[in-house]
Amino acid sequence: MNSDARVLLEVDDIPKEYVNMLPFLKEPLPSPLEPGADRPVAPEALIALFPRECVAQEVSTERRIRCQRMCVRHMRSMVVPHRSNGHVG
Repeated sequence: MNSDARVLLEVDDIPKEYVNMLPFLKEPLPSPLEPGADRPVAPEALIALFPRECVAQEVSTERRIRCQRMCVRHMRSMVVPHRSNGHVG
């Protein structure tokens, strides 16, 4: 398999929601641990590192999660024009 393979989407084809796998797991994933400590990181500490919306999505038990407008805008800003031969510039 080619490790350089990419899927290029038009802006309108960028997903607006995704399926969250957490509710389908037989057992919940372990919480992330604090570096240097053997205890789970508090959500407030994660919010200091990541946008609140991202932390909320990561701990959600909802089966479908709507992409936050902030995330969609970020993905749209990352759209890379591609050459007609299908390879990314």
